[in-house]
Amino acid sequence: MRLEIPTGEFVLTEGANFRHHLLLQGNRLTILAADGITPEQTLTLDRPYVRIAEREGYYVAVSKDPFAIEQIDKQTMKVTKSVKFVTLEITDLVLHPTLPLAYVAHKKDISFPRYRFLMYDEAKGEARASDDYLGTFLKVDPSGRYLIAGYRDIYENGSNFIFNPDRIHVVPSYGSVDWLLRYDLDRQGLPTVGELLKEAGGNWKGIRLSRDGKRVSYLSVVGSPPFSRQLCGWDVYDLEKFPPMYDIKDKATTEELAYHPFLSWVACQGGQGNPLLFDRQSGDPIADKIASFDLEGAKVHGLSFAADGKAIVLDTSVNGIHYLHRVALKLSSQEEQTCDAGYKQLSERTSMPMRPAPGSQVGSAGVPLAALQALRGGTGEKMTARDVAQQFTDAVVVIKNGSSSGTGMVVGADGYILTCAHCVSEADTINVSYRRMVNGQVQRATAEASLLQEDQDHDLALLKIEVPGPLSTVCMGSSSGLANGERSYVIGNPGVGATTFEHTITEGIISSAGRQIDGNTFIQTSASINPGSSGSPLFNENGLVVGQVVLKAKIEGAGFATPSDQLIRFLVDCVDMSKGWKLQREWIDSTGAHRVDAALDKVTPQEVVLKRANGAKVVVPLTRLSKADSGLVQLLLDRLPR
Repeated sequence: MRLEIPTGEFVLTEGANFRHHLLLQGNRLTILAADGITPEQTLTLDRPYVRIAEREGYYVAVSKDPFAIEQIDKQTMKVTKSVKFVTLEITDLVLHPTLPLAYVAHKKDISFPRYRFLMYDEAKGEARASDDYLGTFLKVDPSGRYLIAGYRDIYENGSNFIFNPDRIHVVPSYGSVDWLLRYDLDRQGLPTVGELLKEAGGNWKGIRLSRDGKRVSYLSVVGSPPFSRQLCGWDVYDLEKFPPMYDIKDKATTEELAYHPFLSWVACQGGQGNPLLFDRQSGDPIADKIASFDLEGAKVHGLSFAADGKAIVLDTSVNGIHYLHRVALKLSSQEEQTCDAGYKQLSERTSMPMRPAPGSQVGSAGVPLAALQALRGGTGEKMTARDVAQQFTDAVVVIKNGSSSGTGMVVGADGYILTCAHCVSEADTINVSYRRMVNGQVQRATAEASLLQEDQDHDLALLKIEVPGPLSTVCMGSSSGLANGERSYVIGNPGVGATTFEHTITEGIISSAGRQIDGNTFIQTSASINPGSSGSPLFNENGLVVGQVVLKAKIEGAGFATPSDQLIRFLVDCVDMSKGWKLQREWIDSTGAHRVDAALDKVTPQEVVLKRANGAKVVVPLTRLSKADSGLVQLLLDRLPR
């Protein structure tokens, strides 16, 4: 089975939600069915394009004359937004999976570094560029956390002298760059370099990313690693980790590879056009899975898997005429069921799971107020780093999401965990490793977490795990009275590659209690912050949580945390007031001299009624409460139905 392609250059790319493929030839766009070769629809565009990508309601395309990024409405096929830019060549276009953002790689200049990429905001119709965005070919993982860039370039690195009898010739010498970069994407899709592999290959041809975003291959003339004449699958989350090798030396080209959409298979293009299959994790060859076929003397230029996962599609040519040739796979009944289930899941996704605009809340947690013991109040007592470690290490958890890791703090003994939103994604299973004391012994366990609520703007998320018994919790303090120079402590889980240094405590001072960055307020601390520390509690010298670690500056001794007043506001937003609001805590009066350990029994805009353990009730005017406690009461009042 094959499909003849009209004469001319073409680009074959995956469509929305990977349900089909798009075949672009200038102003002609053909939608191919799940089998990879059957045309479902052919569209005529207003002008020729060199790259195209698909959303549910529109296409994002890049034109060459003039160079422009444009959005094309699917109903009218008319351009609705267009941004022109100056460049020499377009090399790639990818879409963010959960944000209305496109990334366009292009050759910007003739001097090193020549290749960069820019961001296009589909909602606003605006483009953004930076000299830090290097890349020739691009891929984005399905969770939207990482952008993988392959960068190939040449640069002049000196001169050679050739001595002839009549004169001396000065000849410039050149060096080459073959990099594989992983950019970490924040909640707005802005990239920062997370990891760099400097020698990924030689004279490259492109990159390929597995459907789950965990393996990436660098295609080059000399192979990857360089001059191995092999191909491999680098671990996206740890590019320095030795990758599985696909033994293709003298058997297949190092310039093409495809990942199966549903099975753990990799296909390489054999020297005679016959595909070779390997297990993508182990690198072991997979035999007798390709049905017999006849290329009729055609030359093979590339390969991919059909969207349904049941065939390999070869890009072939005979006498200059290109064909897409479908080669069936010999699947077992279980393998076929896996493909059918995977494709059915894609087909049932009727729209792209776009994130809400920054500042919006996601989810409805419905947490009982009494379950959030982190709101138990009090002023705490002076603590050393050792005291903080002894009392609160068990209240800090490790969060694993995909192959990335982060930190969380226990805010409810029944398994409520507060962390950063960028540490978790529902595209992967969220696992929480925790500690609890049982009969005087530390018991370690891991549980799968559900995402209850998320605040995009402030990078906050509340998780819930099921636990066999109560966990230790942190205690929230107010960040409003924090002063520069106070001691601060962080307990987190920094990591290097695949290694996580669990429950590491670092000490520093509050460098700035109100640092403004991009319109947001953060607490700046000199306590050591590293990758994996996101979501860590920032303690003050009294052992109260005054912030949650969210980012690290590109300078030493400068970490930043979301103030605890914002954390408390988020936790209260997660509360379902219909489940009661009898919160047991220590209430402080406005002078700080008097404390009442009691449950919240009743609240009005003027006063609170507190109930002691012996049943006695105490009525306290709001004006008599400390600023932090009256602020909490006001947040609770705001949650009551009007």
